Amino acid sequence: MATKAAKSTTAGRKVFRRSDTSNLNNRATFTFDTDPSRPGVTRITLPEKSIWTPGRHWHEQHVEYFRVIQGRVLVRLGNTSQIATPAHGPVRIEKFVIHDFMRADRDKSDDEKDVEDAVVEEWTDPADGIKHVFFRNIFSILKDAQSYWGRWTYLQALYVAATYDDFIEVMPGRASYLTTHLLTSAMV
Repeated sequence: MATKAAKSTTAGRKVFRRSDTSNLNNRATFTFDTDPSRPGVTRITLPEKSIWTPGRHWHEQHVEYFRVIQGRVLVRLGNTSQIATPAHGPVRIEKFVIHDFMRADRDKSDDEKDVEDAVVEEWTDPADGIKHVFFRNIFSILKDAQSYWGRWTYLQALYVAATYDDFIEVMPGRASYLTTHLLTSAMV
């Protein structure tokens, strides 16, 4: 008797939406580029009033590139911050550099907010497709958290992130790398 293979709910999708039900302004849309000439490019759209951010993190196996396609984005690299626009071109983020990004108008009042979406593209070198695998896994955890995992979501996200070369800053400062690695290794 043949068994039917389990169907993945995310296998064929190339667009994912992040929306936190407790805060509807915490929105972002992720689109995976499937053009073979642009392997592993992910486009992230942050709509007006979105406060979404990936949080401070670093990579140990990949150099990451980041480019603003539309709007203005605040990019934090280590201890420096800059507003990036399409005119800036790609930003290279070296291995081990803690970084983050968000809409440049995130902390402004509603009348001071930009009305256009902020759109960024990010990719890695080597372009091995790991970014897309990471996003598919992290979105699965976030979806499951709404149904049955609840409080374990943060630990699961930390583990998945580290598995795909995306280390989340657990605590700020010099001990960040060590603390994150100790916590991640304790879960294995």
